[in-house]
Amino acid sequence: MQSLTIASVAIVVVVAAIGSCRREKPRPDEARAPAPAAAAAPGVTFAPAADAASPTSVALRQIRTFGGANGQTWAVMEIVNQTDQPMVPDIRFHYRDGSGQAVSQGKGVEVCPIAALVMRPREKISCLTKVPPAAATATYDITLYNANAEELARDKRTDLEVVGAELTSAGQVTGFVENRTAFTLSGSWVQALFYDAARNIVGHGDARVKGGPIKPGARAPFQLSAGFMLAPAASFSARAWTIGGRK
Repeated sequence: MQSLTIASVAIVVVVAAIGSCRREKPRPDEARAPAPAAAAAPGVTFAPAADAASPTSVALRQIRTFGGANGQTWAVMEIVNQTDQPMVPDIRFHYRDGSGQAVSQGKGVEVCPIAALVMRPREKISCLTKVPPAAATATYDITLYNANAEELARDKRTDLEVVGAELTSAGQVTGFVENRTAFTLSGSWVQALFYDAARNIVGHGDARVKGGPIKPGARAPFQLSAGFMLAPAASFSARAWTIGGRK
């Protein structure tokens, strides 16, 4: 019973954090053609916390910062599950200014929500999080809450197949999601990372799949705009899922 309670609390916390980021991240209308050239935020460096026993099973890659709407600084990155098992990582950043004093927009710690709730084996997934304006450095630690990882991967997160997706000159991804399960799925999301020719992250975006529940074997169209673009995109990766929305 305790493990089920932990799973329920984890879902509530992640969903609340995702909602916060989605409400405050760069506005979709900033990503119309041509896609906005976001300014890289200078002087913010990231490193694992020296006193943290962060697991090697989950790693952060390509942490990039940029300036968003209203002067807010953001960080985008890839989170990599380097194992053959599902993972539920909790990633927390501790920011300091140029003089070494702790700074934050909350309680001294910023989180990086996993939008898909649980990571599949060998999966790479993106994260978007706020950076305090005065931050010059950041350390991070990763804690794994894997007691219910297999259950969450099996019962809570359901993936859809992204098919026929294309990158437009407007910095958008258009395509379809296909329900290849035996369940009717609702509340589905698509998330995309944009890359330059050297496979560096240059943009990020997500969008809800519209049109109501998706029946088994059916497809639904989607259109996703980049919330920001650090440089012209040469390629993208996209995935789609629903959390708990199946029957």
